[in-house]
Amino acid sequence: MWIKFDPVAWFDKTVKLLFAFILLFLIFGLLVGAAQLFVNLKELVSAPGITGRYLGIITDVLTLFILVELSRSLVSYFSEERLRLTFIVDA
Repeated sequence: MWIKFDPVAWFDKTVKLLFAFILLFLIFGLLVGAAQLFVNLKELVSAPGITGRYLGIITDVLTLFILVELSRSLVSYFSEERLRLTFIVDA
């Protein structure tokens, strides 16, 4: 008896596994980024001048926002099995 090889099913499983690893790394990046944002909050308060470290904080927050949007698109891929480019383009 021959084993039937289905390349589409193999491709789907491979993509799901790859997206799961990417999602894990995004979650880890979000956790590290949020922790670093709170650690840098002390520098924001103690920096001289009005604009002190605000540009760095804004950059960090926007980067975290992009990571959240990318993780949302990957989570929606697992539930709907299609990747919405609108979330990615918005990010």
